[in-house]
Amino acid sequence: MNGGEPLQVGGQAVLEGVMMRSPRALAVAVRLPDGSVRLKDEPFTSFTHRHPLLRRPFLRGPVILIEALVTGVRALTFSAQAALAEEEETLGWGSLALT
Repeated sequence: MNGGEPLQVGGQAVLEGVMMRSPRALAVAVRLPDGSVRLKDEPFTSFTHRHPLLRRPFLRGPVILIEALVTGVRALTFSAQAALAEEEETLGWGSLALT
């Protein structure tokens, strides 16, 4: 930690794993059917940090909500694909929408 600032990390459960997000990175860890763990990590920059106008009250709430929904669905999709990797099936958007 730099300068004594607390590290801001949040997350959510996904199928057979967890997704964690910090202000600069996003990671998803999923347990595969054989017991090993698959990890996906990528840089992350919030939409509100790229567009300062969206930090204003009444704008940032909906933007952050939509951003959380998008990152959550992407993490769930990755975990579902990883869990089904040995069965060689894929989930389409229709299957995800129904679940």
